[in-house]
Amino acid sequence: MSWNRAESTPPIACALDAAIVTVDYATGRTSAVLSRARPRPPAITGPRWCPSWGSQELGYGWRPPRRPTAGHLMSAAPVLALTLLVLGTGRKKRTMSRALWLLRRTLRVHTREATLAEAERAHCAVRWIGLFLPMRVACLEESVATVLTLALLGRRVTWCHGVCADPIEFHAWLRVSDGSPVAEPASTRRFQVLLTIPPHPRE
Repeated sequence: MSWNRAESTPPIACALDAAIVTVDYATGRTSAVLSRARPRPPAITGPRWCPSWGSQELGYGWRPPRRPTAGHLMSAAPVLALTLLVLGTGRKKRTMSRALWLLRRTLRVHTREATLAEAERAHCAVRWIGLFLPMRVACLEESVATVLTLALLGRRVTWCHGVCADPIEFHAWLRVSDGSPVAEPASTRRFQVLLTIPPHPRE
């Protein structure tokens, strides 16, 4: 199927203090090299985090959702099913590539920017449905399905993927036009953005 074709996103390198993290969105390969040497351009310079030695907790990724409206549930249910089908069909290492394929084609549709409240209502519906499914519905699946749900409702948000240090972790989330993350705690701002869809001029 066409969604198994690799997206044309070049590998992205990010310097996180003593580690250089590289993500290849086309092949699904990631690497982290401990080095204080400066990475070659066009690497992103991420924020310099001091080790917490486990004394800090990242609360990103999940919080109990409010009960969504019936209308949002009806919009989100088929969209989440489509998202899981596309992301789960094909080679596992191409999961991210298929996610980007789906996001880019969805965001070609002319829609207006969603408010934070609109985006959170759609995200809540996706998360609520995911709680009852016997399969993985984590940040990638939730964020992609929310973008599609909002597009169905004539709205759009920016999809983000990033990395943080201590420990090195990846995360996918959404934000609205003023930069506010959707249904995410403040600790999500610790993540250095590697990729946005649609792309932001400064990123």
